[in-house]
Amino acid sequence: LCSLGQSPSLTELELLLSKIDAQNKGTIDYNNFISTIVPHLREGYSNGTHLSLAKLKQTFEKFDLSEDGFLQKNELRYMFKVTSGEVEENELNALMEFLDVDHDGDLSWEEFSKAYAVVLDDDTMDSLSFPLRSALRKIQYSGLPDPEKHLTMFI
Repeated sequence: LCSLGQSPSLTELELLLSKIDAQNKGTIDYNNFISTIVPHLREGYSNGTHLSLAKLKQTFEKFDLSEDGFLQKNELRYMFKVTSGEVEENELNALMEFLDVDHDGDLSWEEFSKAYAVVLDDDTMDSLSFPLRSALRKIQYSGLPDPEKHLTMFI
């Protein structure tokens, strides 16, 4: 579970094991394991999609490579490459245009943190262009392990 981005407590592990081995045989049946662990992982992904402001601040500081308190477009591109694997140029441009309120070509923390409020508002997200929505979702989900890689290994 740790390799899948989760840090369950001992109590949570015991609960999972009691669900997997409901008859208390002391063995783990593959089908019971799959029917218990996949919903548990999916729930973890659902709960983990909520971006915290503290996490966003950490991301901002980590990728402010020039340490000037701003994210330049190249730093933003690098952030996406590291956290999401890729970013389309139209996504990057849409994000810069949307967040760069003073149009100076750099994103301050105040400008970048605007992403936090936006991803939490479904109505606002639905009203945005696809490239912008896609870029914001990549930021939102950047801390999660890739579900395509990890969940499909059980199916």
